[in-house]
Amino acid sequence: MTAGELLDKLIAGGFGVRTDGERLFITPKALLTADLRSEIQSHKAEVIAVLTVLSLAEQLGWPELELFRDSTVPAGEDGWRSYLPRRPADEIALAKTILEIRLRDKAERVPSVQ
Repeated sequence: MTAGELLDKLIAGGFGVRTDGERLFITPKALLTADLRSEIQSHKAEVIAVLTVLSLAEQLGWPELELFRDSTVPAGEDGWRSYLPRRPADEIALAKTILEIRLRDKAERVPSVQ
């Protein structure tokens, strides 16, 4: 199972999934089966990475993003949510880096109020 498949399974099962830094929170915790707990532990870092990138993309208005010549994340929330979780870890890490840079650049361009 990939991180994307695990996220799909959790969301379809009615679980809430969020991160706080490097911590992953899934609710309701009491409904997690032993198999799900095992899958979560196996893919925790990947799930956190996907959720972090989705959060960054949301902050930037879900932009279209060309990762490689033949790999472009479609613009819009649906494009990001369907494309990103199924990508390899290196592409997710690249998307995170690009979005962090864009977000930093955007913050630096905001004029200060005096």
